[in-house]
Amino acid sequence: MNQNRGGEAADMAPACISAISETMAHEFDTRRIFPGYQLHVYPLYTEFLALDDLEPVATADQLKYDTSLNVHWVKRKKRQNKKDGLLFQKYTDPLAYEHRLFIEPEGSSRIKPKRGQIKNVSKKSSTRLKKRAARAGDLSLWIDLTFSDDVLEKKSISERAQFSYYCLKRLTKYVKETFGLYLIWKRENKERKSGQNKGEIMPHFHVLFGGMTEQQNSKWIAICIQILMQWVQITGTDNDDALAVAINKKSYRKIENPKHATCYISKYFAKTEPLDIPENESIGRCWGTSNNCPDAKPRRIILTQWESFRLVRHLIRKKKLNCKKGRFLKFQLQNGHGTFLFEEDTDLFRYLDFLVPF
Repeated sequence: MNQNRGGEAADMAPACISAISETMAHEFDTRRIFPGYQLHVYPLYTEFLALDDLEPVATADQLKYDTSLNVHWVKRKKRQNKKDGLLFQKYTDPLAYEHRLFIEPEGSSRIKPKRGQIKNVSKKSSTRLKKRAARAGDLSLWIDLTFSDDVLEKKSISERAQFSYYCLKRLTKYVKETFGLYLIWKRENKERKSGQNKGEIMPHFHVLFGGMTEQQNSKWIAICIQILMQWVQITGTDNDDALAVAINKKSYRKIENPKHATCYISKYFAKTEPLDIPENESIGRCWGTSNNCPDAKPRRIILTQWESFRLVRHLIRKKKLNCKKGRFLKFQLQNGHGTFLFEEDTDLFRYLDFLVPF
């Protein structure tokens, strides 16, 4: 009798265990399963892209290619094809060859739409700025550029934006020709807390400089002072104290290492404070780069689901993403959403060598 009961319990045990495991998985395992991450590794940050969000490679059927062997072929007439090509078209049909002679038809759809008035910095724009600054590479100096009260007095917000951008363009040209540096700038607008223009919205710039040589790195203080003196001269102020304020020690600093640069980028370049701007006014472009600013290309690494989970767990523990500020980033990484993380490429490759042996 006892043996029969033992046999029945043994038969029922696998079914009970499977039922319990199914209910537990159904109740508690609510995380969305994704196939893995594709990492775009830049010098100062890494972008996480879920593999299921990437565009799949089009097959031959989707592209409607004829993959059969019964393809009709024709012997090419090289001489006639040359005469029909673009080299002879400028003699046979000059209007078709020279596009500048075409008359634009009436009601053309090539007219670019007008951009609206810029009132503040959006979060998407701030994110693009942080990524662009992190892709620049060798950043060496941080300089704050301000304006004296007499320069921006009795001007509207749009006029102040135009004047500040004109001054920045002149300084960019001077820095490129004199020192061979590139720069990334952000214009920030704030209410003036003192002086003649107290309570009015005034612009100032946060500028990152890069591309310095070893000899220039040894004389970085003299370069900062020379740039600030040129800035005061460009603004055209008559205030005697403007130079002393510009060359203050708090107005410039040296960036010692890449982590130092990411701290400044994430702190100052991430500000998106709303402003009370009138409807007919605009604060202008909020950030930009010089045309000689380098743009690093990423190294692409494809991770499987298991490798992605191991890397995410390690980053959550290493970057302390369990705190209040890192919870949203932790949620994005765990659930396979596209996001980015400030981390040096050398550190990330060290994590991957330890977690994901190739």
